[in-house]
Amino acid sequence: MRRLQIIWILLLPFVLGRCYEDKGSYDYKEMNKPRIAGLEGFYAVGLGDELDIRPEITFPLNNDSGIKYEWNVGGKIISTEKNLYIPQYSGEIGTTYCSFNIINEAENVTYMNTFNLRVSPTYSVGWLILSEKDGNTSISYIRPKEQEKDGKAEYTFEEFPDAYFKNTGEILGKSPVKLMEHWCFNYSVMGEVLVLNGEGDCVELDGGALTKKVAVKQEFIGEAYPRGFKAKDATFSFNNSYLISEDGKMYSRKSEDVGNYHTGLYGQEPVYVADSLSIKFAIPAKFMNAYHMLVYDGYNRRLIWIAYDTYQPGKINPLVYAADPKFTNLGDMGDKDLVYCGYYKVSDFATSGYFALLKSDAGQYYVRDFKLYSYIFSAMVTDNYEMEFPGASLIKPDSKFLSLPLRKYFFLSSGDVLYYYDKATLEKVPKRYVGFDGVRITSIQSNKDNNQIAVGLENGKFYIYDITDKSLAGGEPQLVYEAETNFGKIVDVIYKYGTLLNYM
Repeated sequence: MRRLQIIWILLLPFVLGRCYEDKGSYDYKEMNKPRIAGLEGFYAVGLGDELDIRPEITFPLNNDSGIKYEWNVGGKIISTEKNLYIPQYSGEIGTTYCSFNIINEAENVTYMNTFNLRVSPTYSVGWLILSEKDGNTSISYIRPKEQEKDGKAEYTFEEFPDAYFKNTGEILGKSPVKLMEHWCFNYSVMGEVLVLNGEGDCVELDGGALTKKVAVKQEFIGEAYPRGFKAKDATFSFNNSYLISEDGKMYSRKSEDVGNYHTGLYGQEPVYVADSLSIKFAIPAKFMNAYHMLVYDGYNRRLIWIAYDTYQPGKINPLVYAADPKFTNLGDMGDKDLVYCGYYKVSDFATSGYFALLKSDAGQYYVRDFKLYSYIFSAMVTDNYEMEFPGASLIKPDSKFLSLPLRKYFFLSSGDVLYYYDKATLEKVPKRYVGFDGVRITSIQSNKDNNQIAVGLENGKFYIYDITDKSLAGGEPQLVYEAETNFGKIVDVIYKYGTLLNYM
């Protein structure tokens, strides 16, 4: 053993010397690793939109021979060009992991540059227009795009007229009444769109594709409408859905799975509460914050609140409270009828604010501002004010009304003219905003941020105006967009939020 150790010690310098000589025998060369500029970590594109990515690539050896390119989207190579340009992108909806690969065949090396691509549906966020065209119901979509230029927001718009017919080749119905977007309890799933028709069937549409999901009559027990049913209005929470007929009857459905659509059936018998009821319309509100929904019982001239909480979701309650005699009792309005009611956002738990327009039997109009707190088994009203409306002379039988949820303005149409009323000034009369040369206004609606208002006209024209404080103070209407398409007789316009997350 000792003899072997001596031999190894004698051979060690020779071995080390050979290793040193071998190390010096390799021929090293500089790698031609590319440098990338102009490639972001995240891109967003609408389905059917142009996708254009043009990275700037430099090589340290100023040599790009033997270089190949790959654009990998979700594991699939969609292009082998240096620049990725697709006029109408048709990939999967959602966010996908991607990479731009630079392949150096001479060095047998691939350089991966990763990014994420989010593809939104064609009809995600924008304006939906319900109209009557050539005797049929038509639904169209306008997609806005906002970009900053010289420090200012600049809008461009893309029109999708007759979107449902072009997507399906089918007639949507006749005698259009109303549009409504609603959601299940899934923040990322696209909201569905309910189309109410006076003739033909009412239809639920896929919000991302604007194609039919289900005919509403199929959602009733027996797959048939109740006797005499003619759709007029609707309201939705996650737990319950309600359809309102022209005869004032309201039909309810309980969701079997709040995380999905169409998981329950409407009953054939209408909802009943004490003293009977005849519902004229539903009052919109963000039930997730307010913990209730409201409908107006025109027969008894009272508000009905529908609970939305974990204790009694869907329970229907007449509004009973100790009313201040200075204000109209909202649970029994006596000689007054509710003409309009719009909500506004407040920060208090389980509470929503409301701005209402009342009309007495003597023909006088009043504005009423109140807050409603409702939770578990109780409701409480806080009255802010009630006074005669100084713009009463402007109101016509076909006037349209809109109280902005996030701002202090109330808009109303009077024939062919749009006015606005500053709720902070109260006594001052509404101001004229814009007129349309004898053409009647048929629908008004605001966008998510309440800084734009859309106006639909009887002759099929559609406009979007800037209604920021600065614009209103300027005294002149600020037109953001005038549609090129004539949509037919416009019946209803809504702002489409897309997902529940965007709506909240």
